[in-house]
Amino acid sequence: MASITKRYRKTKGAKVFDGWGLRTTKITGKEIAFHCPATRYNESDVTKRREIIDAVEKAWAKGRAANSETVEEIQALNDPAFLEWLTKYGIIAPVKVLSFEGLLEMALKGFAEQGTKAQSLYRIKVGCSYFTEFLKEKGLNIPVASIDKKLARDFWEWFKDKRDENDWTPRTLNAYLSNIKQVFRWGVKHLDDMTGNPFEGIDKIVDTREKPKKYLSEEQAQTILNALERSDNPRMWTAFFMLGFRQGLRVWSEVPRLRWGFVDFEGRRMMIDDVKRSKQGSKKTREMILDDQTAEYLKRLRDYRHENGETTREQDYMFPELCYSNDVVYTKFKRLVKRLGIDCNCTVGPMRRAASNYWGELVGEYHENVFLGHSKEVARAHYRTEGVTQNALDMYDSRRNAVETH
Repeated sequence: MASITKRYRKTKGAKVFDGWGLRTTKITGKEIAFHCPATRYNESDVTKRREIIDAVEKAWAKGRAANSETVEEIQALNDPAFLEWLTKYGIIAPVKVLSFEGLLEMALKGFAEQGTKAQSLYRIKVGCSYFTEFLKEKGLNIPVASIDKKLARDFWEWFKDKRDENDWTPRTLNAYLSNIKQVFRWGVKHLDDMTGNPFEGIDKIVDTREKPKKYLSEEQAQTILNALERSDNPRMWTAFFMLGFRQGLRVWSEVPRLRWGFVDFEGRRMMIDDVKRSKQGSKKTREMILDDQTAEYLKRLRDYRHENGETTREQDYMFPELCYSNDVVYTKFKRLVKRLGIDCNCTVGPMRRAASNYWGELVGEYHENVFLGHSKEVARAHYRTEGVTQNALDMYDSRRNAVETH
């Protein structure tokens, strides 16, 4: 059992009460002491700390660490000096409280180890940043295990109010909610102190709006090309745009990975790293026809790099300026479009939509799907316009199936 002794100090020859000393030998095998100065502790405080030490001693005598109730009592004292003393002698490990930011960091690391792509990790981080903002705005610095359904509902109402401020679509809002749910779901699966997902019962917003497909016409594309000629790197940006508009590449992730060896100018073919369909440990590629107009813009870029002493060997990246991350490419192009005053649908959707319809009409739906690296269901739902009717597409499917089965 720990002992309590009163301590005194001499002041001008007189003994003055200075506080208490807590002493024990049963835990470490040698005498250790904790000083409780009278200026910070009263007798009741000292007695409480001795009771805690006694509980630790009993646990150690049975070969066990302090139980959870003892740990909670230590936390409730809110006494950093006492906790530091316990930690110093190895009596108890320091108690770490997991915050939401800590959970997010652990989850992102876990997702990365599972093979989640960098672009997806970035989106999860952005989505969860709004919940972090909400907690800070409310002045809440609480353990992640204390986040309950009521707090989750309060966040969702707060977040929906931000929709009008940021002009977010329901799809964007729902995507951010999914990011947060995903992180909590990871915590429930991997952490012992998380028993439930407070966001699991939060319903997404039903999007009842009509969704017209934004389309980039040939005239608009020429307007964009003319504007890009005024940029600080016209040869690079016009080639970049044509790879999206005419070839249908995913410009944020596939274009930056292109190498000169992927392009066969004589055979009019190009190979693409299919980032979206690649999985951890296995890389997928696809091949497609190189359009004549795209080839001219790529040759112009190649000649320019030669003239400026830049190498264009097969293993060299076609766009070394963009080989950082998806969000960097997106940010650079977005700022460029704004600076040049381009007022067209110059985003990845309209670009791929234009390419999808171009190749669909030129080589048929089956090969268009192969070239752009998506299924016919995705192509019909998101890229193909009414220029090719559903009946015509179904007829093309029937003809292709008939050929393939004979």
